[in-house]
Amino acid sequence: MTGKLVFVYGTLRKGDCRYGLDTLVELIHPEAHLEGFQLLHLGGFPGIVPGRGRVRGEVHLYTKFDELDRIEGFCEESPSRSLFLRKQVIIELPLGEELQASTYVFNANPREDSRVIESGDWFEERTAEW
Repeated sequence: MTGKLVFVYGTLRKGDCRYGLDTLVELIHPEAHLEGFQLLHLGGFPGIVPGRGRVRGEVHLYTKFDELDRIEGFCEESPSRSLFLRKQVIIELPLGEELQASTYVFNANPREDSRVIESGDWFEERTAEW
């Protein structure tokens, strides 16, 4: 498997507005979880931060990071000024397997109106809002 494995938990998931970028090769695992992070509702999009929680998402294979980095506001040359940081994490798959992948972790102070999504699932949160 050649490419970049990425755990996505928000608008890049299948069925949301940013799914299907030109650099997407395929959806590798449609059901995956990340332990030790909390999912935040930041307005029109989610973000994760370290904490007690479990985040639901998918594992995708991309050809490169360029487009993802642009969307997530990550600048490799200046990470302290990035909105999100690209980090390596261990993802849990449904049958107990683990997989190393990249993901994007929120790198700013959350707005006053942001909140923790207790379910850890952006889709579940969005469905409840509609």
